[in-house]
Amino acid sequence: MDEQAESAVIARVDEAEPLIGALRQRYEPATALGVPAHITLYYPFTRPAQLTAQVLQTLRLALVQTQAFGFRLTRVGRFPRVVYLAPEPAGPFVELILSIGRSFPGTQPYRGRYPEIVPHLTVARGDEPLMDQAHAELQATMARSGPISAYCSAVEVMENSQGHWRQHSVLPLGQGQEVREP
Repeated sequence: MDEQAESAVIARVDEAEPLIGALRQRYEPATALGVPAHITLYYPFTRPAQLTAQVLQTLRLALVQTQAFGFRLTRVGRFPRVVYLAPEPAGPFVELILSIGRSFPGTQPYRGRYPEIVPHLTVARGDEPLMDQAHAELQATMARSGPISAYCSAVEVMENSQGHWRQHSVLPLGQGQEVREP
């Protein structure tokens, strides 16, 4: 088994790609590995080999109480080595993260490194001077375009077992359909 193999649960944000795709290609290394514009809900999740039907069903049950919802990406934010867009409202994303955590006790989002959950769409990652540049570019882009409206009706399980991220499963929110596996 590949010790580097990993998976994540994300909310894909295709609506953002036309506006920030070029910035992500320049400033977010994960883009080259197949990671789409998204808000991370749970990372790391589990090893891809452990993504069984039972694990996916448990995850599906964690999502059943959250109905599809609209949100907007309105504010440019910054962590020390990350530039991001913040979703508003953030509450539904926080609830999804907490619900997944309750369904998978013994796991922690982001390896428990951060005391506060801050949902965000990463646009850039890197050293400080590069992030200063990315931050300025993203702010100018958002000032020209205004907020990005988006809709979350499903979450995706992404897996990286061979050095490239790919979609493993799509799980609808609320009382939606069954799990879709490619």
